[in-house]
Amino acid sequence: MRPTLTVGTYNIESFTWRPGTGHHFGPALHHIARCTPTPPDVFALSEARYAGFDGQRPMWEFTNALSDMLPTGETYRPFWAPSPGRANPPLLLLNTAKVDVLRWWAPGEGGVRKWGFAETRPAGTSETTWISAIHWQGGLGRAEFEREAARLASHSQHSTLIAGDFNATSSWNGEVSLDWPRMTRERGEKHKLLQKARWSRLAGRWVLDTEQIDLLREVFDFWDFGERAGDPTVTTGEHGSGLRIDRIMASAPFPFTELLSYQVFREDELRTRRTISDHDYVHAEVQLGDQP
Repeated sequence: MRPTLTVGTYNIESFTWRPGTGHHFGPALHHIARCTPTPPDVFALSEARYAGFDGQRPMWEFTNALSDMLPTGETYRPFWAPSPGRANPPLLLLNTAKVDVLRWWAPGEGGVRKWGFAETRPAGTSETTWISAIHWQGGLGRAEFEREAARLASHSQHSTLIAGDFNATSSWNGEVSLDWPRMTRERGEKHKLLQKARWSRLAGRWVLDTEQIDLLREVFDFWDFGERAGDPTVTTGEHGSGLRIDRIMASAPFPFTELLSYQVFREDELRTRRTISDHDYVHAEVQLGDQP
């Protein structure tokens, strides 16, 4: 029987921090357990802003609590990637029973291309796979997105798995679109225009920017799990701004034989969004082995 690997990404707002009262993991852990009783082998938490508070206590408490949800004898190992100028560094959790960790490059170590990547060997595979949790910070604008997309593109030649909040969508014809320039104008949020839009000289107007995700998909052959599953479900929905920006992607050499499942968990949306995040939990399972 071929081995499988489960992957998830969840942008838990501010890593469940509540000003003046500290961390409250309960609702987030309950929601994860309700959606996936066994949490994913690879888990990307995009906004782990306060993971390092008080000697990284929140990070370890959350990691240990999730580890308790794994089968007996399995545990997570956390990899946090804070870097100067970034408000929301991502946290990557790897189930060491399913993923053998060989090396980890924290931001500032080695070349920038490697920052935030773990070099691993998933169980049942012979080749190494580079894994990273992603958070493209919308407030830094499209130039930052282009830099990050180029950095990820440099990993396209080897097995790579990336997941997280890209704050960007694609031009896949199944994708849900919206008029982001009009919406920011109507909401009095012109300062957010560059988060998801660009000026098109050809069209002579502002358009939804899909160039960075399309670069990975169309030029560097990364495959998007939602697109592969034919599921365009948006992963955000605050104030009608729903787009599929929380993604799981893999490079062409990633050793899979089949995408077994893909799901965006949106049930009990109102309660979840009020207490945890304005993003949805995305989960997938792949069968590993020789590529088809």
